[in-house]
Amino acid sequence: MTPFHRIEHNPMQDMLRRQLLLSHPSELYQPLFGGRTPTLAEKVQFVEQGVRRASSVHVFENNLYHVEGTHRPPFIHLSIVRLDGGSCNEWRHLQQIKNEIVGHHCEGVELFPSEERLVDTVNEYHLWVHPDPNYRFPFGFGQRFVLDEPLANPCSANSAAA
Repeated sequence: MTPFHRIEHNPMQDMLRRQLLLSHPSELYQPLFGGRTPTLAEKVQFVEQGVRRASSVHVFENNLYHVEGTHRPPFIHLSIVRLDGGSCNEWRHLQQIKNEIVGHHCEGVELFPSEERLVDTVNEYHLWVHPDPNYRFPFGFGQRFVLDEPLANPCSANSAAA
């Protein structure tokens, strides 16, 4: 996996995004306004807030992943997608992403939410990382213990003997 590089924000994309969103009929926004059609001023304000939120996202890429980072106090939210659209099942990759983008000494978590808060759109993964390198979650292991080479799965050896 190659190191990440930051993708610089392009203000022209904001203009295009704004133009695209404003071109939609106001009726499209009804679900977002309690079922009523918003006024033009409300629609413009809503679109502007969305463009502002999107432009505050920091984007990073490497040869495998596209990562969008957003500061959502007290955490930094990392949205992680593989460039090939595949699933992200390599824990060490997620650790490297957290280390490179937020910091080696910062702790992060992946949340498996209640069904009421579930977001499942694509093979997208979310980490919430605390930006303070001194912050520690009140759970987890107390000390470092790392093997350079993963061990063979002991469960598979036991099941073969059974």
